[in-house]
Amino acid sequence: MALKTRPIKGTVYTPDGKPAAGAKIQAKLNRFETDGGIVVPFHAETKADENGNYTINLWPNERGTGSSSYRVTVRSASPQDVSFNVVVPDGNGALSMDPLIDRPPYPPIDQAQEAIQKAQAAASTAVANAQVAENAASQTGTDASNAEAASLAAQQAASDAQNIATQFGDVQGAIDAATSAANSASSSASTATGAANTASDKALEAAQSAAEAGTAAQVKVDELKDDLADPSKGAAMVATQDGRSVQENLDDASYLSARPISAGYALWHPPALEPMRVDKPGWIFDGFSSTVAQAYDLWDQLLAAAPDYVTKTALGPDSSGQYDVVRYVFAPQRYEKTIIVCANCHGGEKQGQYALWFFLREVIRSWKENPQLGYIRNNVRLVVIPISNPWGYATSTRKNFNGVNLNRNFDYRWADYPLVDPSHEDYKGTAAFSEVEAQYLRDTLAQFPEAIACIDIHNFGSQGTQGNYPYYQPAEYADGSDIVDNVLASLKRPTDTVRIVRSYSPSLANYAASLGMYGGNPEFDPGYYGSLFDSLNNQESCRWFGNIILGFAYAPSSALRVQNLGPFAKYVWWSRGTTQITLGTSNAEIEEFHLNMDIPCSGYVKITGTINVLGTGPALVRIAPYFGQNGSRPYGYNDSPTQPFFRAAYHEAETQNLGWIRDADDRLCIPFVALFPVTRNGPEVLKAVVGMFASASASGVQVHRYRCMIEFTPCSLGDNRVEYYSPYGNEGQGAAGNTLRLPNK
Repeated sequence: MALKTRPIKGTVYTPDGKPAAGAKIQAKLNRFETDGGIVVPFHAETKADENGNYTINLWPNERGTGSSSYRVTVRSASPQDVSFNVVVPDGNGALSMDPLIDRPPYPPIDQAQEAIQKAQAAASTAVANAQVAENAASQTGTDASNAEAASLAAQQAASDAQNIATQFGDVQGAIDAATSAANSASSSASTATGAANTASDKALEAAQSAAEAGTAAQVKVDELKDDLADPSKGAAMVATQDGRSVQENLDDASYLSARPISAGYALWHPPALEPMRVDKPGWIFDGFSSTVAQAYDLWDQLLAAAPDYVTKTALGPDSSGQYDVVRYVFAPQRYEKTIIVCANCHGGEKQGQYALWFFLREVIRSWKENPQLGYIRNNVRLVVIPISNPWGYATSTRKNFNGVNLNRNFDYRWADYPLVDPSHEDYKGTAAFSEVEAQYLRDTLAQFPEAIACIDIHNFGSQGTQGNYPYYQPAEYADGSDIVDNVLASLKRPTDTVRIVRSYSPSLANYAASLGMYGGNPEFDPGYYGSLFDSLNNQESCRWFGNIILGFAYAPSSALRVQNLGPFAKYVWWSRGTTQITLGTSNAEIEEFHLNMDIPCSGYVKITGTINVLGTGPALVRIAPYFGQNGSRPYGYNDSPTQPFFRAAYHEAETQNLGWIRDADDRLCIPFVALFPVTRNGPEVLKAVVGMFASASASGVQVHRYRCMIEFTPCSLGDNRVEYYSPYGNEGQGAAGNTLRLPNK
């Protein structure tokens, strides 16, 4: 079925009144529309002929589901374009453009009142001069009755003007009344002129002044009409987007209270969404067979619906040279975060792209009613590449034109990834970023380095075996697992399944994580929800991907902050094998257990572990863990190369751990624990050291096993981050009142 259109005719003239030959006429719909299951093209254009005449075929807006309109722009040799809104009625046959134009509203009341007052003043001048004419005519005794009539008419004009001043709220009525007043003044001037023709020269002069006053009144009325036709003095000054004055909105408390405010992430439920398959009623797009151009037309609908929010950039042709890779940026006027979102890296995975389109359509359409979408619309800039692999989309294939899996073509653990066979579905290419599509994605991440996350949306085929919520997350760096877990805790229904996979592949998400962003690769399995691209699939995929975007939008910290300031743990282990460690009879450091590590910020380190020893006979074994940091007293170790860390303090008898080996068959396990603060002091990288001193009372004692857990926790309490208590000197009363500090060496 063909889409219905109507021919709209008009003529374009240059400012000097000549036909504007070759003028370009463009019309764009302001919102997404369908008609009988057909997506209405949002753009139409034509050119004027040599006589300035044009015909443009436009779809009748009255047939749509909402109050849409065309924004028509006329470009000619004139220095300024002309734009106006048009609503095309349903019906048959051609129409003239002029009566369809949505005229701008009247000028603001204060400006209209000013013009009317000027007209009133001019009319009053006419009355005064007419009175002079009457007096002059009376003095000469010639046609006094005519002058009196002129005076009465002018006085009526003044009364009319006074009524205007008290009724200026009706601007159009004011214009009509001012015009009537000016006509009355001009009529009185003509009458007075007739009377003065037979009167003295003084009466003639007065009548001429009255005529000039009447003309001045008419000029003021004409100026008011000109202001009415000037959009810059009309709608832009008095009306808001909802057609009401600013004062009206301020007086309406419900207008302000309706603006959504959100305090944090909460589950978002999308409404019922239209199918994108032609065999389902109410379908809006052919998800299976549409071309790349038609898919971009779908995205251009969002641009047309919110041109002050959405911008479009063609990044360049894909590897086939047949299609452009296009980026859309959804940018609030004042945003606080940026998120990069990509889809269709694998050409056949179209469900993810369509779900992303639905989500952004809801952001544009429903942000005023939904606090979650309102937060995105007002605070988060979304950088979107909806079709990363256009040739793959056109051919419904996983790889790009060169046979490369684009999601394996990024510079992350490149040498570790083994798939170099071009016939394999995960063939990574000849080199990292060998494919132009991957280069566009790389360059986008470089252009928006402040982005907190890069979300790469994918989907499986119709299987129903991969889980309701499959998600591939980086195995290294800050993986955002706490954010995803928060979303899943809200989304997951009792019968739903979750599938989280840690990935080391050279993918976009892993590459983004290596740059300090949160990287994520959410998948969707359509097999759980009806058929591909139907209403339920669209709704559920939009629900999953939309909430992932919302979850990262509300992330309290950037990935770099989590990575650089977060707690961590290290585990050190050693077992006797070909290498053996024998304890001496004098206290000495066991070099193999020395660990030097970077600490990201001030905090404290907790050490727990065990050391297993064995001997050839009875022996007393002493161990003493030590610790320290660089550049800071009393906890620094750079003060003296011969006395680093806390050797002296931890050689004291009370700090040692003791144990006896009874005979050659005995295995002794000695536990140990320590806790110490670390703090920045100076320009150096903060480093902490953990080690072990040990000795035995007899020879032949060897270390059998060593296990040590080191845990770091950020803390900003200065010296109070760690306190030490001892019962010495406070026997029988407990240790709480006896606080100790670590000695200054």
